[in-house]
Amino acid sequence: MYRKTEQEAERPDPGKCPYESPPRREGKNSQDKSAAKYIKSTNEGLKKLTAVKERELNLEVVSTYRYPHLVEPAWKFCGEPLHDSQGVITHMFKHIRAECRKWDLEQPFIAKVLAVQVEVEAMLKTLTLSSNNGQLVLALLHRVSNALGHKVDKKIEEAQ
Repeated sequence: MYRKTEQEAERPDPGKCPYESPPRREGKNSQDKSAAKYIKSTNEGLKKLTAVKERELNLEVVSTYRYPHLVEPAWKFCGEPLHDSQGVITHMFKHIRAECRKWDLEQPFIAKVLAVQVEVEAMLKTLTLSSNNGQLVLALLHRVSNALGHKVDKKIEEAQ
């Protein structure tokens, strides 16, 4: 059983919510029926209404002034419409990114960049210790460095 905390017990009861839930867009309030009612009431926009009549009609047709491009079924507006729309958006962006990547890879600049990347990777592999070629290059540099170090040490000893 749920028990109210002290803070909740001290708060006054706000009472009934003053705002009504919006009408559902199904049955007589569906988008296509509301649009037909609006068009019929205004004679396809030719009949000018007073502000009061226009407000009443607006409430009756739930702010629908024209036929929708796509009539959505009622089940789309319950359950998880946000989840559905996010899934559609994710798949659409995935498709768009794949198309953009395909177009980018066909551009000459990108082809040159990829060729340079391959060359740089090959050069780096020759200088790393993990490759056989790299060990030879680094071993040679190490020997030269040691030889120069020994010469410097001899010069220092001679100077002392």
